[in-house]
Order: sequence, then C-alpha cells, then structure tokens
Amino acid sequence: YVIFDNNQANQRGDMLVELFDLTGRKVLKQINENHVNVNTLIDGFYIYKITINDKVQTGKLTIKN
Repeated sequence: YVIFDNNQANQRGDMLVELFDLTGRKVLKQINENHVNVNTLIDGFYIYKITINDKVQTGKLTIKN
C-alpha cells in the first residue's frame, strides 16, 4: 500500500490520486482514499498525480512488491 495524507484534503475538497506508467498510460485512479493498493501493479517506476480542488502535485514513485 501507498499512503497519502489527506487531512488537508478533507478540509478543502476531494482528493484525486492517479498513477501513470512511464509511457503515460493511467494505471490507477482513486478518489477520496488515503491509501492505494499497488499490489496489482508490476515492479517499476510510476508518476503520481494528486489533485485537490485546483491544486496539483506530481512526483515519482518506485514500486517493488
């Protein structure tokens, strides 16, 4: 599991979490959850995108199950 802190999201609006593989294909999308089950994804590098209202944060994520 990957844990995202959504304490501020609950106060400001919905939180959307999206994961993309390195080709840009969306492999996961979750709304208003502070944990994401990545056990179904293959090991590798991913890009995450967290959107809360009009604010977006992106970053890199390495998965090794």
